[in-house]
Amino acid sequence: MDKIGHTAALTKSPLSLVLPFVFCLLLAGCGTTREIATTPEPNRAPRQIRHDSPLVAVATPLAGHTDLSLRMAAEASYGDKILPVKGNLRMRRGEVIQMAFTALGMIEVARVEMTPEAVWIIDRLNKQYAKARYSELPYLGQSLVNYSLIESLLWNELFIPGQKNVMANLDKFSLESSGTQRLIQPKEQKALAARFWTDADLTRLQRTRLQLGTFLSDWTYAGYQLVGDTRYPSSLNATLEGEGKKASVQLSFSNITLDSKDWQPRTNLANYTQITATELLSRLSFLK
Repeated sequence: MDKIGHTAALTKSPLSLVLPFVFCLLLAGCGTTREIATTPEPNRAPRQIRHDSPLVAVATPLAGHTDLSLRMAAEASYGDKILPVKGNLRMRRGEVIQMAFTALGMIEVARVEMTPEAVWIIDRLNKQYAKARYSELPYLGQSLVNYSLIESLLWNELFIPGQKNVMANLDKFSLESSGTQRLIQPKEQKALAARFWTDADLTRLQRTRLQLGTFLSDWTYAGYQLVGDTRYPSSLNATLEGEGKKASVQLSFSNITLDSKDWQPRTNLANYTQITATELLSRLSFLK
């Protein structure tokens, strides 16, 4: 395999290595269709909870919390390319998914901010940034990847295509046994098929599968840790397979905290130079 030099290469050209990671993460959720809401409500209030449903514990385990912060160690792969990265993942519901990448364990070299409208990729060393809409990213234009789906997957939640409030629509899921697990899926499946597997006692969401045509994307969650009044997985593995190609992202999380406000959800780009999406995408040499 073609190992990419981590520290030296990041210091020399941060975007050339961060972009493959972001690409793999987005591509792993490529099953999105326009049936999924494209504009989540900012700082969503605690959702209406159907206490009579057996799915309450796994539907939105972090319902009522607006911020989630984690330390991450990740490895992305596409074809024969492997990229190890470290950094921080911070999310604010309905507003932003922010990933900060570090070298030598302490120097932040690049940052990615996903919003409902676009993906912002920021070179912290060279003070440059680019903005790309999801439809502009390679291979993603026809997949209609959007912010809402990525957010639900990273928050470890159930979702129903076309529904904003999953807690008020739990009666639209079916539930059945699947070996030692329980299988949950929307009763009405359209272009996007979604399935969710939990433990036998319906206390943990362990796996989410998306299918669109011949493309399959699996998200596997494990190593749940106690965080406040709930639990969150300490590891996540996302894969995509289809048309002879495979992309994957493996993430390990630590220092998981809820509702911390000591971070800026958007980077101040006043002293940065904007480059075009074309210049940005030209650095995706690993796709060639």
